[in-house]
Amino acid sequence: MGMAERIMISFGAGLASALLAAAMAHGEFATAGLALLAPIPIMIAVLGWGLVEGAAAVVVAAVVTFVLVGVDDVIELALTLLLPALALGALAAFPAPAWAWRAAPSASPRYVPLGVLGLASVAVAILVNWTTLTWVAIAKGGLQAGIDAVVASFEAKILATPGFDADDLGATSLHDTVESVVRIAPGFVGALLTVTLLVDLYLAARAVASSGRLKRPWVDVRDSFALPRWAGALFMVALALAIVMPEPQDEFAWTAVGALGCAYMLQGLAVLHALTRGLSQRAFALVGLYVALAITLRTTYLIFPLILIALIATIGLVESFVALRARAARASHQPPRRS
Repeated sequence: MGMAERIMISFGAGLASALLAAAMAHGEFATAGLALLAPIPIMIAVLGWGLVEGAAAVVVAAVVTFVLVGVDDVIELALTLLLPALALGALAAFPAPAWAWRAAPSASPRYVPLGVLGLASVAVAILVNWTTLTWVAIAKGGLQAGIDAVVASFEAKILATPGFDADDLGATSLHDTVESVVRIAPGFVGALLTVTLLVDLYLAARAVASSGRLKRPWVDVRDSFALPRWAGALFMVALALAIVMPEPQDEFAWTAVGALGCAYMLQGLAVLHALTRGLSQRAFALVGLYVALAITLRTTYLIFPLILIALIATIGLVESFVALRARAARASHQPPRRS
């Protein structure tokens, strides 16, 4: 591959990533959602061409974003999406070093398992959120003071919105509503960043595989996405700490709960896809599940999507200890019992 092609790949991926990320500046939900796709071009460059091309694409994306929306958005974009995309893409693209495997040496390269990539996304989400919470605490003279400042800022923006009527909130005051949203934000952002990175990595790998440039063998996500067993214990510890820790220090634990819970939700979905193979109504059941999830996410009552997500995540958590997919696979190959 010539130098000109490498430059074009890096420039094209960086430009596409920057244009997607610039949608954040509009502040509208429909357009800001495009920013969540910004890691995909970076990941494609790394998976299909190499780490140098991916790093160059990150630089191009940062420069273009700076020109379009300013330095503050560049820093946020680089820390939350671009650099994690580069790191995850590299982790997925290249074989792991020999010392990372306890098994006997193999002539074929060993790539990082999908479950480890899932944990890497969780780690990125936790690190980004903890860094943000620490920075807020330092800048405002304490975490509670930082939360109060964020709540006051959001209240002022909402009150300045044309047509807003505080009476629509009913018995709940605007301050209580905003404070509740701010309190759950770390867990929500942890979950959102985790699922964004993993879904973007899947889409990027699909695109590269379709072009024949993906170096690692393609594996079925439904069967192969499995978090390490010890991650389940880590999730339970994080949940226990989130429950018993005082406010606002529990925000750090809720971040871990949100990120790990989202990873287990994705594992739960993989389990459901695997276990429903062969069912006559499989397509109807899976479509119904995703429609129900989409509908509950659009409701104003947060408890409904949380219940559904928790149920799916529980299936994923059980899989880590019981190996539901392996049991089903063994059962499907057993000869029928004689009466």
